[in-house]
Amino acid sequence: MGRLLFLVAMVGLAGELLLFLANPAHASLSALPEAWGLVSVLLKGNSG
Repeated sequence: MGRLLFLVAMVGLAGELLLFLANPAHASLSALPEAWGLVSVLLKGNSG
């Protein structure tokens, strides 16, 4: 289950990054810290 959440978080983060690279003027960076926070929590959970 943790791997699925991790995959979803990574896909969301990659999507946000692609949106930013494609259109930096209109991209919303507000989701990036949330995504990084989720990834870090999942990494800590997976490492035990």
